[in-house]
Amino acid sequence: MIAGGSNNTLSSAATYAFIGGGGTNAGSAEYGVTGGGNSNTVSGEYGVIGGGNTNTVSGSAAVIGGGQGNYAEGTYATVPG
Repeated sequence: MIAGGSNNTLSSAATYAFIGGGGTNAGSAEYGVTGGGNSNTVSGEYGVIGGGNTNTVSGSAAVIGGGQGNYAEGTYATVPG
């Protein structure tokens, strides 16, 4: 589900995923969440990005709180922001 923003996308594989807002954010994993921000990508199942810019979560259940240019690639990896 995409709640708002512009140019945000969820792939068909992103069942139960959510993008709250922002711009050009993408999700391609089940249960992934992006709160907002710009150009963030969640491709790990249960991954979360709170916001920020150009952050990438590819690890399962990994989290990025915010910031810019961060990567959370491992399972349960956490970047506070």
